Amino acid sequence: MKPIYSWLCVMVVTLCAQPTSAFVKRGLSIPSAVSPVETMRDFMETNPEEVEGKTLYQSDMLLSEEQWQSVRERKAMADLVYRWPNGGDGYPIVPYVFDGDKVDREACVSGMDHWMKHTCIKFAPTTNTNQPHLRFMYGPGCYSYVGRILYFKGQEVSIGNGCNHLGIVVHEVGHAIGFAHEHSRPDRDEFVHINNENIIPSQVRNFEKRAKSRINNFNIIYDLSSIMHYSDKSFSINRKPTISTLDPLMQGVIGQRDGLSHRDKLLANKMYNCINKWLAKCHLKTDPCRNEGYLGASCKCVCPPGTSGTYCQVKTGSYYTDKISACSERITRPGIITSPNFPNNYHAGVKCVKLIVAPKCFTPRLTFTSFKLYGKSNYCDGKSCCYFDNLEIRTKNPFSGDIFCGTEIAAGRSFTSTTNTMILNFQTLTNFYKGWSAEVTFHQIPTCRR
Repeated sequence: MKPIYSWLCVMVVTLCAQPTSAFVKRGLSIPSAVSPVETMRDFMETNPEEVEGKTLYQSDMLLSEEQWQSVRERKAMADLVYRWPNGGDGYPIVPYVFDGDKVDREACVSGMDHWMKHTCIKFAPTTNTNQPHLRFMYGPGCYSYVGRILYFKGQEVSIGNGCNHLGIVVHEVGHAIGFAHEHSRPDRDEFVHINNENIIPSQVRNFEKRAKSRINNFNIIYDLSSIMHYSDKSFSINRKPTISTLDPLMQGVIGQRDGLSHRDKLLANKMYNCINKWLAKCHLKTDPCRNEGYLGASCKCVCPPGTSGTYCQVKTGSYYTDKISACSERITRPGIITSPNFPNNYHAGVKCVKLIVAPKCFTPRLTFTSFKLYGKSNYCDGKSCCYFDNLEIRTKNPFSGDIFCGTEIAAGRSFTSTTNTMILNFQTLTNFYKGWSAEVTFHQIPTCRR
């Protein structure tokens, strides 16, 4: 089958041509009105499991033998050894070269520039290849070694087919400077739940936690919005979530590939001692910034979301307030709820959570009046599933429910929770259909005493 490269951009009637790499790799075609960026499968899922005989750890990380031994024996590594050293100006420097003409140099430079804009780390082209350096190449996927590998005279960073998006390059460069995946942190269970039953069996290893002795988080809080976090459906066998946030309204936050989060920047700047360097430059002895803020290169505080003021001293909201979708909400009263833009077509890229909470001794019931989404496709390892658009309804398990698409829910069909909460998780990759509407009602539990 010849690859199909045509698609209809979701922008004013503009037609373009561009490869949708993840589907082309499999000889699959996609709906013509689907945005290519949104429909590409997570790059980690399309990566090979091995590269030149070397296994990719957690799908996109190459490890040195010492690092593999640390993983096998769950022992601590000499963390400082894997950090890039300071250059002549006292700031960390990462030399790099481009290997071949096929790699997207502009995308690589943009990714490195993004890191340089927000940290004190410098990336510099080099002609001296007899030293540790990054070698950007067009390989069979998106992957990198983790940190500086001393005995490598050129460690590969592969920016292959479909990898030349800013967020993906930033993610891989993050590995190259020493970042691991956020979901592998030892404290991850305090923030997310791993749904092992929804993971492709051969990929369960990608969800392993790292031992406390093997990781230094510099006392930075777990970040659902980190660019290093897996998406919620990474390696899903059925399009149900493999990772669920303990706070359901945060479900759409994880897996973003837009750019560095505040805590990503903070971690890099602590890891490479940037803040202390800026304090010295600004003639300050201590960092005056509060609430996870930090002194930046301009001698001003870099404040996290949810804070304001010269020193980030004013709390204005949650760290995640501006990252939660506008259509996500907590529902505590009976009434009609709908998909975004109903009765008009929903948009591509929707990530919408409805957390329905009934009073004590009541249970929520959801009765649909309309339901039409894009139907099933054979994109779950060749099996039929609700790949493009789907509504997940959780009535029993707070972390995973039943998935619906197409016209699978008839008007009048009801769903009743077994507790006083129900969770709806609506995600879309197309903009073909009107979506759904339903009535929320609360029903008393006869055996419950208030």
